[in-house]
Amino acid sequence: MIDKINAYFSQPLMKTLLIHIIFYCLSVLAVVLLHFSFAATALAGILFVVCEAVIIFLQKYTWEKIKNAIWQNKVLFITAGLFLARTALTMLQCYAKLDHAQSYARMGSILTLLILYGGSMFVHYMLSEDHSLEKLFLLEASVFGIVLMMIFPLYGVADEPKHMRTAYDLSNTMLMIPKTPEGIYMRKDDADFDMNYVGYNTEQIVDYVNQMAAPLESDELVLVTDKTEFSYTLEYTRRPSVIRGESYQYLFTALGITLGRLMGVNTVTMYLMGRFFNMLFYIIVMYFCIKLVPIGKILFYSIALLPMPMHMAASTSRDAFRIACPALLIALTLYLLFNEDISDKKKKILSAVLVVTGLLLFPLRRYAYAFIALFPPVVYVYKKEIISRKVLHRIFFGLCGLVVLFIIFKGFIYRGNLIPEPQLLVSKSGEPGYTKEFFFNHPLTLIRLFKNSLMIDGYWYITTMIGEYLGWLDVSYPDIFVFSLLLVLILNTIPRSYETVEMPAIFKFALFTMSVLTILLSLTGMAMTYTAMTMDTIDGIQGRYFLPVAYPLLLSFNNRSVLAHRSMDIFTICLQFITTQYILQFLLMRLF
Repeated sequence: MIDKINAYFSQPLMKTLLIHIIFYCLSVLAVVLLHFSFAATALAGILFVVCEAVIIFLQKYTWEKIKNAIWQNKVLFITAGLFLARTALTMLQCYAKLDHAQSYARMGSILTLLILYGGSMFVHYMLSEDHSLEKLFLLEASVFGIVLMMIFPLYGVADEPKHMRTAYDLSNTMLMIPKTPEGIYMRKDDADFDMNYVGYNTEQIVDYVNQMAAPLESDELVLVTDKTEFSYTLEYTRRPSVIRGESYQYLFTALGITLGRLMGVNTVTMYLMGRFFNMLFYIIVMYFCIKLVPIGKILFYSIALLPMPMHMAASTSRDAFRIACPALLIALTLYLLFNEDISDKKKKILSAVLVVTGLLLFPLRRYAYAFIALFPPVVYVYKKEIISRKVLHRIFFGLCGLVVLFIIFKGFIYRGNLIPEPQLLVSKSGEPGYTKEFFFNHPLTLIRLFKNSLMIDGYWYITTMIGEYLGWLDVSYPDIFVFSLLLVLILNTIPRSYETVEMPAIFKFALFTMSVLTILLSLTGMAMTYTAMTMDTIDGIQGRYFLPVAYPLLLSFNNRSVLAHRSMDIFTICLQFITTQYILQFLLMRLF
């Protein structure tokens, strides 16, 4: 075992990583001891240069090798130059703002150093012979997630107040604290934070950062009642209620919160630990997804690193679970489908994980993801020919025919009601809302809502899926970054020449159908719960709801008549890296 550990850490990349970690810690120590002065900035720069020199020396680079590496990796080094320029400017801006935003500027300086060393590790990894995308994702997602987690304050992510409260409630269960129908028990400091907090803005961010270092004053348990009022400024003016049902989505967030409570840390640190565990879960699951999936690895990698899924993962949101769970299910299904030579033991273990994942996924978002959960059994039945393929085709097209005939009958022949319709009000507006009974009686209305929503709000769905609008949809960045990431997704949809797996047309059709039905179910769910009958489009839909089907939908267009070379990977990886870094530093500097 010791020999294996020594062999692992003696690898060039591991040595490079350890050197980066050591010099990052030295840089942070230097800027803290020198009180974030200009001298600290200069010393941090010198330490970074020394770090690079040590790596070059240990890897026995000569000037000739360095020149050849630059010439052979022009795209990578152009990316590195743009990255260094932006990061140096961010660092200088942080030090320039120490007077009026001292605490946030200090935190920004430490995070910028993390970005700097993470970017350097990215370049060294790209220059190495090991180009496994899952390890590259692990590196980038860790830095990206930590910075997002720190620069967005608690309650600064959509619906996070309810997510924090629900995870806290689950933490109570872990700590065997009794439940009560009147509300939940909380530490007094946590209850006071929840009661007094309305929403941090630019002026309040310094106070928020200062609270990270404040000691815990009281851990006495007090009863907090479940009451909520929702204001149109997207801020909770009263205590958020607990979300009931499918609480397992908050398991990892609750683990972090529970650990923080056992350690006796303050409220902000406790919730940040919950965020960290949520992010850790997302990164680990997506790491194994990228590792296992036999086709479209680069596409999976680029979707997993988009700003929106990373933003959700770096918060207490259950969306991290709702994105990672379908990803794992699809990755395992494709892995088992195209790998016949795996051992029976491994196949049984992965099959068990697949079944559990499907069961956990099935009820989420009011069964909107049910078709994703049904994908593995359909593939298994089709592959093993448990039911004749002709019979399966007849069943599918027969069901489609029945749906079409029903729509024609209700829309053009008999327009009366077949079942009674209840009158429900949309809580947000107080107006009558759509119901499932109404859509059963008037299917053409639902089709019209689909059409209008996709035509009018289609661009909104795409941009909010990528992540142009973060926080409470009130934090954005320039459109050029969105177009850049959209280009990355388009280019990574093209099949790669080094991937020998070819997906049969029937499975591509299944992925496409599953994705479309999931999107339509998500739209229908919001139409029945959030949309007034006076509206012509479905209200409340965000693109992040469609992230679970982004990979299977784009993979369904995989056509090996056009193949891309590995050099395309270098271009798209570098383009996504520099775009992500500019977005990250733009968000870091937005409060200045």
